[in-house]
Amino acid sequence: MQCPNCSHENPEGAKFCGECGAKLRRLCPSCGTENPPINKFCYQCGQNLASAPDRPTPPAPQGPSVSQPLSVPESRFATPRSYTPKHLAEKILTSRSALEGERKQVTVLFCDITSSTALAERLGPEAMHTVLNKFFELALTEIHRYEGTINQFLGDGFMALFGAPIAHEDHAQRAIHAALSLQHALRGYQEELQRTNGIEFRVRMGLNTGLVVVAGIGDNLRMDYTAVGDTTNLAARMQQLAEPGQILITEDTHKKVRDAKHRVSNFVTRSLGEKAVKGKAQPIKTYEVIRAQGLRTRIDVRAERGLTPFVGREKELALLQDRFAEAKAGRGQVVFLMGEAGIGKSRLLLEFQNHLEDETFTWLTGRCISYGKQIAYLPIIHLLKQNFQVEEGDDEAVVIAKIEEGTAALGEELRPAIPYIKYLCSVHPGDEAVFNLDAQQRKVKLFEALRAMILKGSQTRSLILLIEDLHWIDKTSEEVLLYLADSLATARVLLLLTYRPGYPNPFGERTYTTRLVLHTLSVPESLRMAEKVLATTELFPELQDLILKKAEGNPFFVEEMIKSFLEIGVLKKQEGRYVLTKKVSEIYVPDTIQDVIMARIDRLEESPKKALQLASVIGREFTARMLGRILDVRGQLEGLLQELKSLELIYEQSLFPELAYMFKHALTHDVAYNSLLVQRRKELHRLVAMAIEELYAERLQEYFEMLAYHYEQGEVWEKALEYLQKAAQKLQQAYANQEALDHYDRALEVCQRLEEAVEPSTLMNLYAGKGAVHIFRSEFPAAIEAYQHMLEMARRLGDRNKEAEALYQIGFGFFWAHEFEKALEYSEQARALASEIGYQNILAASLFVIGFVHAVTGGLDQATLCSEDALKVSREVGDKGLEGFSLVLLGQLHNWRGEYEQAIQSMEQGFNIGYTHNLALILIWITWERSLVRCGRGEYEQALASLQEALSLSERLGDKVFKCRVLNTLGWVYGELYNLEQAVRYNKEGAEASYKIGDPEIVRNAEINLGDCYLLLGNLEQAQRCLEKVHHDSQQRGKWGEEWMKWRYLQHLYHSLGELWLKKRDLEKALGFAEECLKLAEPTLARKNMIKGQRLKGQVLLEQGSIQEAEEALNRAITLAREIGNPPQLWQTYQALGKLYERKGVVAQAKWA
Repeated sequence: MQCPNCSHENPEGAKFCGECGAKLRRLCPSCGTENPPINKFCYQCGQNLASAPDRPTPPAPQGPSVSQPLSVPESRFATPRSYTPKHLAEKILTSRSALEGERKQVTVLFCDITSSTALAERLGPEAMHTVLNKFFELALTEIHRYEGTINQFLGDGFMALFGAPIAHEDHAQRAIHAALSLQHALRGYQEELQRTNGIEFRVRMGLNTGLVVVAGIGDNLRMDYTAVGDTTNLAARMQQLAEPGQILITEDTHKKVRDAKHRVSNFVTRSLGEKAVKGKAQPIKTYEVIRAQGLRTRIDVRAERGLTPFVGREKELALLQDRFAEAKAGRGQVVFLMGEAGIGKSRLLLEFQNHLEDETFTWLTGRCISYGKQIAYLPIIHLLKQNFQVEEGDDEAVVIAKIEEGTAALGEELRPAIPYIKYLCSVHPGDEAVFNLDAQQRKVKLFEALRAMILKGSQTRSLILLIEDLHWIDKTSEEVLLYLADSLATARVLLLLTYRPGYPNPFGERTYTTRLVLHTLSVPESLRMAEKVLATTELFPELQDLILKKAEGNPFFVEEMIKSFLEIGVLKKQEGRYVLTKKVSEIYVPDTIQDVIMARIDRLEESPKKALQLASVIGREFTARMLGRILDVRGQLEGLLQELKSLELIYEQSLFPELAYMFKHALTHDVAYNSLLVQRRKELHRLVAMAIEELYAERLQEYFEMLAYHYEQGEVWEKALEYLQKAAQKLQQAYANQEALDHYDRALEVCQRLEEAVEPSTLMNLYAGKGAVHIFRSEFPAAIEAYQHMLEMARRLGDRNKEAEALYQIGFGFFWAHEFEKALEYSEQARALASEIGYQNILAASLFVIGFVHAVTGGLDQATLCSEDALKVSREVGDKGLEGFSLVLLGQLHNWRGEYEQAIQSMEQGFNIGYTHNLALILIWITWERSLVRCGRGEYEQALASLQEALSLSERLGDKVFKCRVLNTLGWVYGELYNLEQAVRYNKEGAEASYKIGDPEIVRNAEINLGDCYLLLGNLEQAQRCLEKVHHDSQQRGKWGEEWMKWRYLQHLYHSLGELWLKKRDLEKALGFAEECLKLAEPTLARKNMIKGQRLKGQVLLEQGSIQEAEEALNRAITLAREIGNPPQLWQTYQALGKLYERKGVVAQAKWA
């Protein structure tokens, strides 16, 4: 048997060539079945095999040509011309004259089906034909996607070339990407064959990089070449060494896919050590390719065609480089880059990135999109996906594995953050505790996880984070960036933020922030830009005038205008210089850059224009797979995308595993989208939504917001409502309240369109969700309105449980709106209904609200009874949240009465519940209240520690109200300790923060504390201004917040005013305020304020000469002071008694006091 590869004669029955090692086999020319070498006739169809040449699996053709035809299942695969896409064929034929006779470095890929003989025997000839056809079709798609060519089909496999006949410097990367993509593409087919036929279909691949001499390229596109050394032979040997499912590469290929400094590979590989290879004296280093890593940067993809000329931004570039140097040294930086559309923000950043090629750093980019303001965390998730190399085709298990692998590399201390990173990426967090957190605390944990990951990652490598187009950012992502910006001062992080004029930058000024504003190019810079676009050094005056007049210094306008001139032929190159083919007066130049882009789009042929418009509906970024799913072009998609790419309307964003593209500029995307008729847009949005449902069925939660948007724009109202509700609930769970509210509002608008088609239960649930979000946002009137709609729906449905819930929520809303009569009215209704129907959770909740109303309005006896009942019922039903809140309120009531032991007991029980069940509001409330109790007991060190803990917790939660309370309390405690410098500092900070909140009770407590500080400092005029302002303001009625805790803070105010007038010797006023203090303190059993009132009264009476009455008042004060044991009240009262005894001349008692 003669080996067709090397013509060596082998004995009958030989399985491998004795000369070159090629496997000897015969493929039936009729059915394609592989037959043993000894067969004369095909055992499947009886075909005479004598006329059919034996087909080896060549280790590599060694002769001058490898262009002999092979038997393949269909004539479709007979010659490269028959299966090469038109756009690639044109590239080959255009460049073949330059290639012929050239030495070219290429990467060769061999691939075959493992155990193909057994597979053919099991399937039969017809089924085997089908399998081979499908395999070859999939292979062609992936090889061509990376602009490789299949030079030969080899029965059950093929040989592909990268780098020739289509030249690419990154041929090794493309070849490996193609191999990985083919693996990925075959998975579904393998599962189908396993499911339908019970067979295992596996392939193996081998690659090598080396030189070939191109002999010629025929009209049929087959390339004849001569291998230099072992170029093809080693690739085939790698394939033979590979196990089923493996991709093996040589050392030469491995070197080609590392960066210029051989630091980081573009792929994850595993060294297999040195392998003995037949025909080689020395063993060969071999690597297995595991997966790709990292995306191609914008520099990579745009450098293929040459970047837009960089002109006139040298100072800005130098400043960016300086800021990176600062960040790299551990002095984190935030740079804001503002400029009009097309002014060159992205181009400047590209140049900056290009100048950092010698640096070691990580660059991550997140982009905001025009309709993304209602999609929470959008650019942040974009960053995470890029960091963990999460692709659109990944299923949940793959995403989880990538996150775990990526975070594990940063060390064990990052492990607690992993569940929250997973949650943010819409996969299962792997820890049920994440779901058990309340939404607010979950948001805090998400923020902390992001910060931990970024700071830890920056310790390994300097980190550059770019967020583009902040003018489209969602509220939650903006909060994330504000949170991160506060943590970067000592981190190796450079945060770059770009936006257009009009964005209200909320970041304020820090020592490590820089603001860069990009202005239009100057006249010389505009002309230099035009010269670079045309690659010329000479522009004639008429063209100069036209460019300057129309573009007005906008670099993108300059570039697009010149490209437009070239496309329509009014600008041509003649004798080495460009000339206008028409008079300037005859050339129409649109007035805006949008019109220039629109003119370029209008000049496209129908198919590429349609592709561009449809892509614009998907978004500024899109995958070829998504576009192909909804664009009916029957195999032309790749060519259309290449055409749009060559025109620089789009560019490749990633190659593997999804071929993804991006519009060159946001303006290009906007113009393409707006060029569609409204009705056509609707149709396309529907198609996009349907494609998302189909393509990403396993990760649909991640796309709820996107699906809601597309179905809404497509006016498929039922589907829009479904996804708007799902998205709103998802966002509510993430405490992305602004975005959740937007989705609830849009859902209700859709309900109005659907009218009677919407079930009342759906409306009821929407209003319930909307009301809850308004409560989170402290928008109480809006919450009340939403819950009143819920109440209406519940009554219409006869759902008494939901009716009780709505009544309770309305009462709760009125409570926080400080409309206490209405709060009691609705809460009482909720209590009655809950009691009637046995809805114990709502019974406990309504009792708590009733108790709280009485507490803040001074009805402490009723407040205590209701709180005790709420505690009892909540314990019976196991409602830990309400049990914790009831304990907090009871502790507060005890504290107000000076019952410190009972207060501590209640608060410790509540704290344990809050800690065990991750109830953030309970934790912060008790931590703050506990400090008040400890201060009352004279445990100042513990009180200050609790307050610092509460301050930290309030900052983590973003709770501005509690932060104000904590600051005020810190000022008050330091005042008790006579540390007046700290007291004034905290009281001023608390007052300033309180003014921003605008809550009257918080503001007035801060101002009273400041008045007390000035009294202690002896600054009576300043103290009087503070205290009299509070006295004046507290006379207001009917405004929000006016009655909240007024009974309590007025006791403090009246005592402080009495002290002021006592010091100023206006004894009548001082006595009057002492009596006012007691009038409020005695009915509420506020014993500490009763002490202060009685002591002040005794001091004034003493000054008036009423010794006996003064002594009676001071004795009442000291009795109460001994009962509660508050140190300041004890020593101050003893001091007052000492003065009284001194006045009486009782020296011994005076000394004792």
